[in-house]
Amino acid sequence: MKQANRKTLKNPSFTPASRPALALALALGITFTQVACAEDNDTTASTPDAAASQSAADAQKAAKDTAAAPAEKPAIKYSAGMQIPVDGTSLEAFEASLADIKTKATAAEYQSLESAIQYLMVYDLSAKRDKTKLAANLNGQTGEEIVGRVKW
Repeated sequence: MKQANRKTLKNPSFTPASRPALALALALGITFTQVACAEDNDTTASTPDAAASQSAADAQKAAKDTAAAPAEKPAIKYSAGMQIPVDGTSLEAFEASLADIKTKATAAEYQSLESAIQYLMVYDLSAKRDKTKLAANLNGQTGEEIVGRVKW
């Protein structure tokens, strides 16, 4: 077992100068051979640290180039009911504006609005689980904007 380790350490591509690059390569998830090849082919770097920095920059650029672009969410088309702003001046006015939205929005849209309001009751720290405070925070926002605030 010790001889296998000695042979690995005698590998000419594994030098003490490549160890910082190896640590960075492991952090970035690239293989040692990719780092060693990059260091061997790099003629512009004058010091081992510069070689490691150059290899790291190349690896990061390659990772960015090959990474798939995140899929954009398709724009959701809401009905006119979700364009009505809520009145958060009081809890009664808030409930009345939600009832108005319910009559003009589809059932699925209104359900998503109710779910968003319940979510904000828990996770909007400024509301402190108080529906009156949440209504004041949502005053003037449309149903579409309220649903848009929630990151499902």
